[in-house]
Amino acid sequence: AVSTMPVAARQPPGAAFNAVNVFLHHPVAGHIVEGLHWTLLCLAAGLVAPFVLAYKCVRAIRAAMAGELELAETERGRFGIFISGCDSGFGKTAALSLAGRGYTVFAGCLTPEGGAALREAAAGGERLVPVALDVTKDASVDAAVAAVDEWLGGGGRRALLSVVCNAGLAAGGPIDWLAMSDFESNINVNFYGVIRLTKALLPALKRTAAMRRAGGEGAPPQPRFVINSSIAGKLPVAYLSPYSTSKHACDTYAACLRMELQHFGIGVTTVLASFHKTPLIVAADGTFRGADYVRKTWDRMAASKQAEYGEAVLECLEYSSDAL
Repeated sequence: AVSTMPVAARQPPGAAFNAVNVFLHHPVAGHIVEGLHWTLLCLAAGLVAPFVLAYKCVRAIRAAMAGELELAETERGRFGIFISGCDSGFGKTAALSLAGRGYTVFAGCLTPEGGAALREAAAGGERLVPVALDVTKDASVDAAVAAVDEWLGGGGRRALLSVVCNAGLAAGGPIDWLAMSDFESNINVNFYGVIRLTKALLPALKRTAAMRRAGGEGAPPQPRFVINSSIAGKLPVAYLSPYSTSKHACDTYAACLRMELQHFGIGVTTVLASFHKTPLIVAADGTFRGADYVRKTWDRMAASKQAEYGEAVLECLEYSSDAL
């Protein structure tokens, strides 16, 4: 039977929202509404800015009054810090620095050569413990976690204080030149690797947080994850799409992790590094590696694709990378 209900009465509940949506996307009205939107946001930001500045000033004063917050040197040895990606760059520097300050550092190295170089740089320091680590493999991560758990079981109120997710890699070049393997490798290390490591070591940090809640003499500071991401995760970078995409996913994961672990008393800090002279972007001779990434991508392309773009485009991208 044909319904005799008036058409207006048979409109779906979302009809009003659809009408608003149509209006907002009108070629004339849409621009006006967008302009009003950003105007209001800018005005609101201007009103809030003084309060943000005042808040930060208060935090700065409190920090200055609190003085040195680091643990006493005699206490540091019973606190462990796990760092991935210690073959070179940020990870290697952080591992050597923290071990030198007295913490027990588990330095995850992808290669045996990386671990050996780290031991040599530490000059036999007993606080530095290189461990084999491939963040893309469950078995490798599990073995590294087992080494940490064995140390934690050694008594003396030992606790894992922090996990630094630092391992990373990058691929560069126009998207049209890149292979799926470039995106997969960056995602596997820069994103899935972070998830794999944080999930594996979360139980240890939860035990540290429980020790902190229990209080008493020798209670640990707040445990935390430190996730070394990149400014490329906030600001998309052309010709670094695999890296930028993976870091954006990493940033979002860190934000979710931060909210979920807050009630456990576990912190999550995201480091948004920019361009620094690490082996990721600087070769051993001190030259920027951006042109190398572009050239390697070009060399493995099909001849038909190279002919489509031409050597002039390659030279332009190499020049731009070197100038950067």
